[in-house]
Amino acid sequence: QAALSAAREETSARVAHDRSRRRRQEADEAWARHRQRAKRRHRGR
Repeated sequence: QAALSAAREETSARVAHDRSRRRRQEADEAWARHRQRAKRRHRGR
């Protein structure tokens, strides 16, 4: 029982870590797209 609950806690912690890492990666990609768009706009001025 204790081992099962410990394994479940470890799994939930890993899932939360992966989710936060994925969210940060998506934010980085969105920021990169935004910067590329701004750079193009400034160059075309």
